[in-house]
Amino acid sequence: MTGDLARAFDPEYAAVDLFTDRVGESKALADALLHHVERMVAGAATPTTSERHNVLVYYGIGGVGKTELSRRLERWINGDLADPGEWLPRPRFDQPVHTVRVDFHGSTAVDPADVVLKLRAAVAGIRRRFHAFDIGMAVWWSHSRPGLPLPVLRAPSGFDVNGQIMDTIKDAINGTHAPLGLAPVSVRVAARLLAAAREQTLKHITRRDCPQLVHVLEAAERDASPAVAAALAGLLSWDLTRLTLSEQPIIVAFADAAEYIQGRDRQQEKLLHTLVRNTPSVLWVITSRNSLDWADPSAAATLDPGRITWPGLRLGALEDPRQHLVGDLADADVVRYLDAASGSGGNPHLSPAVVDRIRAGAHGLPLYLDLSMALARSTVGEPDPARFGQPLPDLAVRVLADLPDAERDLARTASLLPRFSTALIAEATRTRHGDAERFCRRSLVSQDGHPAFPYRLHDAVRHAVVGEAVGHAGAWSDQDRRAAAEALVEALRRRHNELTDDALGRLDVLELVAWVAAGQRLHLPWLLTALTDLPSLTRTAERIPAAPVGTWMWHVRRMFDAWRESDGADRCRYLEQLLTTDLPDDVRRAATRRLAYHLRTSNQPGRALQLLTGLLAEKPESDLLRYQIGRTLREQSRYADLEAFLAANPISDPTAARRLAADLAFDRGDVVVGYEGALARAAALRSDGRFRIALENDVVALWRGALTGHVTAAHCDDMITEIDQHGSRLSLRTAFAAKMVCCLTDPDAFGVMSAAVDQIVTGAQGYHGWREWATAILHGLRHDDPALIARVYVQRRARPDQGGPNYRLVDRLLVHAGYAPVLPDVQLDTEEERVRIAARWTAVFNEVLSR
Repeated sequence: MTGDLARAFDPEYAAVDLFTDRVGESKALADALLHHVERMVAGAATPTTSERHNVLVYYGIGGVGKTELSRRLERWINGDLADPGEWLPRPRFDQPVHTVRVDFHGSTAVDPADVVLKLRAAVAGIRRRFHAFDIGMAVWWSHSRPGLPLPVLRAPSGFDVNGQIMDTIKDAINGTHAPLGLAPVSVRVAARLLAAAREQTLKHITRRDCPQLVHVLEAAERDASPAVAAALAGLLSWDLTRLTLSEQPIIVAFADAAEYIQGRDRQQEKLLHTLVRNTPSVLWVITSRNSLDWADPSAAATLDPGRITWPGLRLGALEDPRQHLVGDLADADVVRYLDAASGSGGNPHLSPAVVDRIRAGAHGLPLYLDLSMALARSTVGEPDPARFGQPLPDLAVRVLADLPDAERDLARTASLLPRFSTALIAEATRTRHGDAERFCRRSLVSQDGHPAFPYRLHDAVRHAVVGEAVGHAGAWSDQDRRAAAEALVEALRRRHNELTDDALGRLDVLELVAWVAAGQRLHLPWLLTALTDLPSLTRTAERIPAAPVGTWMWHVRRMFDAWRESDGADRCRYLEQLLTTDLPDDVRRAATRRLAYHLRTSNQPGRALQLLTGLLAEKPESDLLRYQIGRTLREQSRYADLEAFLAANPISDPTAARRLAADLAFDRGDVVVGYEGALARAAALRSDGRFRIALENDVVALWRGALTGHVTAAHCDDMITEIDQHGSRLSLRTAFAAKMVCCLTDPDAFGVMSAAVDQIVTGAQGYHGWREWATAILHGLRHDDPALIARVYVQRRARPDQGGPNYRLVDRLLVHAGYAPVLPDVQLDTEEERVRIAARWTAVFNEVLSR
């Protein structure tokens, strides 16, 4: 047993201190770093080597101080430790040591993009350029987070990393003769970068130099997944190898609490494995409750079927970097400690039964022993064995007894959330803000780094408080906890409603509401509506937490799992299968409505109409369903049925009714009315905070405004930028079509923008449709290109199943160009009306072509 038992009962001397060999652990880091630097000098720490010697592991069961050890080691290696005590002086090198911290506490997911950006920021400098990584990150980010800026990145020196990344991208873009005015990180710029990489026209880097670059860029375009983000670490390593030895930085990355991502299917651990594997020039210091089995051949099938080996991670390896067991006590050591404590130092006598129960419950955990001995000292008379050996959370909650009365309910409220702010918990508990601020300074609260909700309870404390038994003095009952959760939800709902022009801020708030609803099994219909009003349902799906099976929030998460499917057909199939299961009525109706929308977009309006009609039968007063049925009938060009439906089911929402009337006017050639109705609907929806639907209406107005001359190319660029933020490919294609109409006089614009649209269509594995066909016909007519129009006609005839007003517009354009329509004309009331509509469209086309 490590340590001196004679000191075991000195004041403030605890089992945690007794069994943590901190001096040996600091020496292990010093030795590991020296050997790591030696391998760098020898050229052995590069991606081309088949062995990895860049991982130092401290593992042991919870409560032995691994997190504090990790932080102390980082401060020591940086020279920031005010009193190193018995630790040796930190090793020094010609180059400064750069450190990075990755904290997995409370998380079940690895964010490779966050990790590689931290590494990129840590090593940034004026004379260090990372061309491969910056281009790879730009392409991945544009597809994964379209339109969102990179997080603010600064080196420890204050150097602007974002600026350097943007300079690299602009340099590469200029080399490809890309059009001016593009946002630096967008789907279009990504397409240009990929094309330049394939054509070997990137500046400063060729396929021969870095053959992996094109492979990573293509993977990012196909599927901007976390796995591809982890592969970006390899590009960073490639960039590092291009630096001279004197320029190569020494990097130590501290990854703490890795046990949180060592799940059963190991997919998250695989991401960490890929990051570490791809960065052999980084020394990783990993702390975890579990050892790493990466050297075991049986793990290769899951983590890495390649040829990389990890000699230092074999248990029993003798040279650092290797794996070190921290504070894991054998049963014999536990019994010796308890026998020595029994009857001495103010402790009562412990019977063999008490010792055995504590030993069985401790599993070698020193903190458990400290808490057990505190419980024994609080006992009157001989300790009862039945009071010992309980799960640690039932004991750890006693720590709250040290808090002032005003702060105990703050801690209990905070335990319901993954992160919080002082204002939030003060409002929810009706506590003074000063008490909340003092609570957040305590050691059981740590900084989360979130801009709006910057605090979090230490995870062990949070789990302990959530599991607090009602028998403890002051502890909450289930009813108390539910009431606190409802107060939190109301406070968060008020914040949500205040963020009328901040969709991303609303997502941050709704994520916390979903967390509370999941943990406390709440049913919140308004939350489901608010989640579906956000612009990007894919991004929303990523933020919805897991929930207990069978709860309302569990069903909501299952519905949003549909947006983890990248293909629209797969999404439809998922929703159809989901609707065969038992769902709460509100979730079932929401999923059915979303399925109907997808079917309508997928040219299946008949099936969509069946679903929407069934929903209206359940909720005959629903204005939303009346409007959606009207839109679906219009998609089928069933104008007589639509007129009859609206007569029986009038729409009371004035802007919704106006939008539907505007659609009908547009179909009859009254294009200005069609434009104004869509614009009014978009404005009303934005004022309501319904961002996603507002954007859809804005795009419709943009297309119609281009035909009427109400919008310019600059308006289209603004809309394209906004759409890029949310990743709607169909809306992006519509916006490009509008811009093509606005730029009809420029003979080169069509080719440039068509290439950009082709990248979007190909990336989604889709097909050209009415947007591309309509603009191509207009371009062909304007610039006397009959071959282009003929190609469109062939494509249109090959897909006669594509109906609806937008495709009828394509047919009218083909008639204008001298071709026969593919679809039969709509059966309107009179021949005179058909003639008038055709004349109106002829006038629209002539006006567009004469601008």
